[in-house]
Amino acid sequence: MPFWSRTRRPRTNVPELAPLVHAWSLSKRHHVWSPRASDKEISRAEDLLGRRLPTTLRAVYEMSNGLGLVGGNLNFLPLEFPDEGGLSLIDLSSKLREWNWKVPEELLIFGDDGGDSEFGLWLPRRGATVDDCPVIELCE
Repeated sequence: MPFWSRTRRPRTNVPELAPLVHAWSLSKRHHVWSPRASDKEISRAEDLLGRRLPTTLRAVYEMSNGLGLVGGNLNFLPLEFPDEGGLSLIDLSSKLREWNWKVPEELLIFGDDGGDSEFGLWLPRRGATVDDCPVIELCE
C-alpha cells in the first residue's frame, strides 16, 4: 500500500497533493514528520490568526503538525508551541515584525529553507478567498 494511503493521508481531499506526498515517501529517510494536527488544533490556529488556512496548507497540517523535508531544506512550522521558546505558525509573522522585519499584515510565514529564507502566504484576513494566495519568499 502506498505511503500516502497508509499513513499520511489528510482528512481534506487535495488530489494535487497526493503525488507530492508520494514523492516524499520515496525519500522518507530524509524527512521528519510530527504527529498530525487535529481539526480542533487547526481551527484554534485559524481563530488566533484571524484567517482561514488555504486548503492545501490545511491538508499539510492534517498530515503533520510541523514538518522537516529533505534534511531540513524545506520546513513547515508547527501550528503552536506549548512553551514560549519556540516559533510557530501563529506567532512567527508577528515576531518578525517585532524584530523590525518588513512583514506586511497579509503575509503569514509558514516555514523556511533551513537557512536565510522564510516562506509565507499572502493571506488576507477572514472573509476573503484564500485558496489562490501566492507563496512569498523573504530573504535577508
